[in-house]
Amino acid sequence: MRLSESYVPAQLDGDLLDLTVGDLLRQQAATFPRIASSNEESIRATYSVSVRTALFVNPANLPVETRAIAGNTVVNWWTLLENNNDTGVVMGIAEIPVDAHRPSRGHLHSQAETYVILSGVAEMHINDEPPRVMHANEVVHIPGGTEHIALNGSSTEPLRLLYIFSGIRNFDEVEYEFPPGA
Repeated sequence: MRLSESYVPAQLDGDLLDLTVGDLLRQQAATFPRIASSNEESIRATYSVSVRTALFVNPANLPVETRAIAGNTVVNWWTLLENNNDTGVVMGIAEIPVDAHRPSRGHLHSQAETYVILSGVAEMHINDEPPRVMHANEVVHIPGGTEHIALNGSSTEPLRLLYIFSGIRNFDEVEYEFPPGA
């Protein structure tokens, strides 16, 4: 069981309940008999957890960033998570519009990157390999130093993907290299 400052998912008689730590304290005798004293430290010690605050992010509330070539959009993106205190993870949503500019080359960086296709059709180009078509819920992990680009493979809907970098804390740590034609 993991505790949160706002709620604790708990299984009671087959039902999933959202409980606050205060609820746990009030109901401990009947519901959680393993807890000997009625204080938060005892709850933490009993379940060997730390209390943390969840981070909720709505992309609609974030600034959009854009890469364009000669005034033509290539990609828009929203950085969802960076500078977190948990782990070195940076993630965001990229959107490639239907009418986006299609560079002949991709980009590369030293960090590995993972894409999860959220919607639309991706035309994935990795190094000099033939392009691979990907659909919603498919995943590709791209090793660091690998040239890659996701192009929109649909003429009717934007491509949206979740990008994930691990081992870094800030998007600014990613140093993009663009080969000629990218």
